[in-house]
Amino acid sequence: KFMYVTGDSFSLGQELGTAKLGVTETPEMLFQFNEYKRQHCYSGIMGNKIGVTDYANSSCPGGSNERAYRCLIKDVSEKLKIYNPNEIFVNISLTHESRREFCMDETGSYYIHLASWEPPKMPQMHNHALWQIITRHFNHDYGNFTFGMMILLGVQNFLRSNKVPYLITSSMGNYYEREAQKKVIPQSLLDQIYQKRYYAEPSFAEFSQINKYEIGPQFHPLEEGDAMLANHLLQHIETNNLFDNGDL
Repeated sequence: KFMYVTGDSFSLGQELGTAKLGVTETPEMLFQFNEYKRQHCYSGIMGNKIGVTDYANSSCPGGSNERAYRCLIKDVSEKLKIYNPNEIFVNISLTHESRREFCMDETGSYYIHLASWEPPKMPQMHNHALWQIITRHFNHDYGNFTFGMMILLGVQNFLRSNKVPYLITSSMGNYYEREAQKKVIPQSLLDQIYQKRYYAEPSFAEFSQINKYEIGPQFHPLEEGDAMLANHLLQHIETNNLFDNGDL
């Protein structure tokens, strides 16, 4: 009855409905999850095909795994007051482990840290200084991969303990990062991942490259890629009976 999705711009459906029309997303449009994205993003298509009556997507452009975990435990806990666990399906799309979020005391809002994007210097804002400190001194693969594993296992254990059916996917991971992770994270820890509900290979970005789907100016898959990924994931879910919670 309820499908919950969270992640970054790939699971939000960034650039859907704009690239083919030659329209550039404004900052206001960037964070909007409108009806067009709801109907054309891969998880929205999946929800329509399985007939969910309640759908929520809390994905955010530039969003971190930390943010996705924060939103998921809050939102799904609320929905568990309404629905039985086997009436819920969760898809969390993991992103690059170097992304972080920081709550700002002045406003209570969150600053999104992207190691790949340097924010502009702005009066009375500390974002630029914080970005420089983190990127230069606290952005190491070992720390990033370890933190990413903490989030992954936290998400997994929350959903399994509540017997909520789920699928963990990946938005922009790649083979080389996965191989690097295996060299950093002990095998005993990697063995803690419940592989049946972990589908990180290929990521959405890799899936589009393999199938040569069109991508937008900001490197996001467009309508064709989302539609094909929806069919691909649905087949995987149904083949492995992941809508059921009997294995949790």
